[in-house]
Amino acid sequence: MKLFTILWLTGMAGIISLWWMELPIPEGEELKMPLWQIKLLSLTSPTILLSVAVLIGVFLAHQVGLSAPFIEALTQGNSASLAIQPQVIPGIIGGLIGGVLLVAIQWFAKLFLPSDFLTKAEALSGNTPLVTRILYGGITEELLLRWGMMTLLVWIGWHVLSQGHGKPSTLCFVVAIALSSLLFALGHLPLAFLITKQLTTSVIAYVIIGNSVFGLIAGYLYWRKGLEAAIISHMLVHVVMVTAARLVQ
Repeated sequence: MKLFTILWLTGMAGIISLWWMELPIPEGEELKMPLWQIKLLSLTSPTILLSVAVLIGVFLAHQVGLSAPFIEALTQGNSASLAIQPQVIPGIIGGLIGGVLLVAIQWFAKLFLPSDFLTKAEALSGNTPLVTRILYGGITEELLLRWGMMTLLVWIGWHVLSQGHGKPSTLCFVVAIALSSLLFALGHLPLAFLITKQLTTSVIAYVIIGNSVFGLIAGYLYWRKGLEAAIISHMLVHVVMVTAARLVQ
């Protein structure tokens, strides 16, 4: 219960930060309810998903050799500093590599993407506070995708391939990392449709590639170092991307 509570409260900080994000409501569209009600409803779904993801990780992570060393040390009264030390440097390296890769992908994609999509996507990005990027993107998404989804996929693969005996094979982890990254990317297509009604091949490719590349890095860090390494990396990615965007303005 301690582990679930700490992870859930940490993830909820990111969900609450979504309140200050401007929703992509098309111009001229009349709202059927007050904006505050729309925002409140928009927090319901991620809260439910977070609760399920945290619960999955709490029950299944250790069965397949995955962990959140720092938070688990806090709950068990062990040294939290010793638990986080092996994760800091890999997390920073992963964040720098991921940030540079995503900035490069964004820059290259501008040569092919429709100008209307670029304008609206940049506006949406600019309206997302840095605190939301760090708390929701860096923490909540890692709890949803790595602690919840990736753990579940590894557990399923382990039972399918080995009937739950021994340790999960490398193949289980590789497939789970790739699949969770791809599912995360596909989940961004509805948002892309809100931004532009014309989902061209270039837009779809950009959404999938841009949102799945870093998932491979974060998934590897979660597998080899722990959940906090993936969180550190994801936070730093957003810092790098925001810094790069401001430098070119």
